[in-house]
Amino acid sequence: MFRIATLLVLAALSSTVASAERRREPPVEFEVGFNNRQFAALPGEMTAFRGPIADPAVQANVAHTVSLRFTTATRRGVFLGGEAETGVLATPGSNLAGAYGVAGVRGRIGERIAVAAELAAGGRWIRYGDKYDDVARLVGEPRVRAEVWLHPQWTLGGAIGSTLGARDVWMVGVYVGVHSLPFGQR
Repeated sequence: MFRIATLLVLAALSSTVASAERRREPPVEFEVGFNNRQFAALPGEMTAFRGPIADPAVQANVAHTVSLRFTTATRRGVFLGGEAETGVLATPGSNLAGAYGVAGVRGRIGERIAVAAELAAGGRWIRYGDKYDDVARLVGEPRVRAEVWLHPQWTLGGAIGSTLGARDVWMVGVYVGVHSLPFGQR
């Protein structure tokens, strides 16, 4: 009786593993990034969104942010996902937050290097200091990314991008990624 039960359990487990391999879950990736955003304003313009602001103390600024991303691969190297970003500007009492949808395409160079082009689009909120109101805008930001596989499920990468319609508003960042599937199974 025990042998029959053991054989039935083993048969059920092997069929479950075989069906899981047939349906192949899409690869997903979680990233933690550190970004430097540069807002190099022209006189009389608000740094992050290019609207008028009177105080020359906010004419140029730098933001240091942390971003969290979750993406999933679809077909032919296309990926979709979401990103949240938060941080502070160099001006005391200031802050920045963003929530973006991300779509892009990724390709491989050699065995362990991947490059991607993407568009992040969504909302960005900035407070320039305690005496200013929050400013919110919809933004689009094309980016180029590159990553190298350090471990079967870990990558280290970098990104650079520029906000559409805003002169001299750009970002550069580094990130660590954790992948659901090991390298070579993507």
